[in-house]
Amino acid sequence: MPIELTEQSIILLLLVAALVAVAVNRLRLPYTIALTMVGLFLGFGSGFVDLQLTSELILLAFLPPLLFEGAINMDLDDLRQRALQVGVLAIGGTVVATGFLAGAFLLLGFSMTEAAVLAVILAPTDPVSVLAIFKEQGVGVGLRTLLEGESIFNDALAIVLFLIAVEFAFPEPGVTPPGLTGGLFEFGTEVGIGVGVGLVVGYVAHRLMATLDDHLVEITLSLVTAFGAYLVADGLGGSGVIATVAAGLLIGNYGTSFAMSASSRLALDQFWEVVAFLVNSILFLLIGLEFEIALLADGPTLVAIGLAIVAMLAGRLVIAYGLLSPFVGAHGTMTVPKPWRPAVFWGGLRGSIPIALALSLPSREVGGINVLALVFGVVLFSLLGQGLTFGPLLRRLGLSSIDPEQRQYEEAMATSLVLQATLDELDRMQRRTEVEPQVHEALRTDVEERLAVIREEMATLTRDLDSVRGARRQRLARRLASAQKRALTDAGRRGALSDETVRDHVRRVDVALAEGASAPSIAADLEPGLYIDADDEVRSDDA
Repeated sequence: MPIELTEQSIILLLLVAALVAVAVNRLRLPYTIALTMVGLFLGFGSGFVDLQLTSELILLAFLPPLLFEGAINMDLDDLRQRALQVGVLAIGGTVVATGFLAGAFLLLGFSMTEAAVLAVILAPTDPVSVLAIFKEQGVGVGLRTLLEGESIFNDALAIVLFLIAVEFAFPEPGVTPPGLTGGLFEFGTEVGIGVGVGLVVGYVAHRLMATLDDHLVEITLSLVTAFGAYLVADGLGGSGVIATVAAGLLIGNYGTSFAMSASSRLALDQFWEVVAFLVNSILFLLIGLEFEIALLADGPTLVAIGLAIVAMLAGRLVIAYGLLSPFVGAHGTMTVPKPWRPAVFWGGLRGSIPIALALSLPSREVGGINVLALVFGVVLFSLLGQGLTFGPLLRRLGLSSIDPEQRQYEEAMATSLVLQATLDELDRMQRRTEVEPQVHEALRTDVEERLAVIREEMATLTRDLDSVRGARRQRLARRLASAQKRALTDAGRRGALSDETVRDHVRRVDVALAEGASAPSIAADLEPGLYIDADDEVRSDDA
């Protein structure tokens, strides 16, 4: 395609995306869903843009920046604590979803290998769509980590299973498809190489950033890290998805904290926010544009789409209410609150990965069914049916922070963080003689006065509003539990504590957290005074 046509197509797509963003702010629709709907509408007019959605475009151009942006904002401590839950959802959930979908396709008369290919294509959930909705709804870190972690790792698993299934369904002459042992080895190899490459690339980027104080170079390094980790891992036969995520987790949790100044961190966050917005915009517009509504006129295709949707939801029901059951109210682990289960059930959206896998098939027809029509139909239901109703469901379950009281506190907290960051940067500039003492003192006095007012407002909100106080208590409890367990495990590694003592006290911390104690401690109890309501009790007792 001539470069001029490509440039025109991209500019036209971005113009449409900007107009959709303006409309979304008024209509309160999920942005990615609105883009897909607009793309569908524009797709009725042929030749809107001369840019085709291909498997390579999704996997090599769109996926790395979106995964990296999500990973640098993911809480690594929470991911560690929920590793078992994420693993159960990613591995067990993929197996369950594949089983239900394969059974549905077998009922329609597909062969075993054909059913396996179609099931694996539709099994992975989409981190892009879910993350976009979570951001819009302000969902807390726990549920966000659970679903985002599941989506990222089941994508990697599904891609490996897809490659194995294709070898069976479309065998090349003279090539023997791998058996179960070979498939497991291939999966382990892909994951191992992906993790290793991601950590190495992320660590090298982190060390390079530590030697710099130039946000332009640091942002450039982060861009190289996102695409470089994916390409290197993919070239070595590993999972590019996992490599990008591993590198992003390292940069987001260590690089930004220990290798960047406050201004560089801000610039990095803003850069990747813009990149994610642009890539999301083009991706979901192209998904809508590529879908041909006329393909749904075929009766057998409609039946296959309907049965696939039923199987997908049935499998998701088993995942949310079956696989997660041991973690609901469990002791000794990070518990899964009951309202999370319907969110996990309805939040298993399908998006770009199934489309990328379908586009990469050697044949567009499997068992007499147009695979693209089938996959696009299921994805369209997921994005529009589930996507449009997921936000209201989160609010109904009380999992959204759009609550006015909580939003008021968050606004004050955001102002407090900005002012504190301003003070830190002013002090840093003074130490490096980048600001005159008189200017530093005047600015610092002004900021400190405003910060004192904001902190008093936050204290008042926390004292007077039950919803704010409860949310703060839960968030602080998680942070304290994480710090306490890190201290225990570090002491165990140094030999200061025996493994038995470490396990015993870690269990007590987890039990206190699971039982909803005001905050966990080594003795599963804290003296009064840590929380506002505890202070109130002390004052009332003194009175």
